[in-house]
Amino acid sequence: MSYPAFISAVFILPGPTNTLMGLASARNRFCLVPRLLPAELLGYLTMILPLTWLGGALISRWPETALTLKAAAAIWVMYLATKLWVAENKDITDRSVTAGRIYVTTTLNPKALVFGLVLLPPPTAPDFLPKLAIFVALASIVAVIWGLIGS
Repeated sequence: MSYPAFISAVFILPGPTNTLMGLASARNRFCLVPRLLPAELLGYLTMILPLTWLGGALISRWPETALTLKAAAAIWVMYLATKLWVAENKDITDRSVTAGRIYVTTTLNPKALVFGLVLLPPPTAPDFLPKLAIFVALASIVAVIWGLIGS
């Protein structure tokens, strides 16, 4: 995949973490977003790095692994959406968007699956580290943009 296509994919693919960053900023001011950013990046790396190293072989050997990952991601996103939609005023506190929630949501984010299994090259490829660095930088920029939108 070319660098322009890769960069476009990072910006274009939506994800629930972006919504949480915007919500955190809307509820607590923008200053919370930089404190949540490490949890987002750690969440992405927790899923992306093992998937790039082992994902293809694991899924080809045990196809049900892909289904399990997709189901876990779908259940978490549905739970999160339901919780946010039915939140009462008393539930909207500074603790409603936490680093833990950001981490779990990002780890189970379907976008992490796409990047780990499809868009990033294998770790042995010469462009793996540059593309991983670009992903981390652009994911940070996107989180800040969503935080600004939320504020």
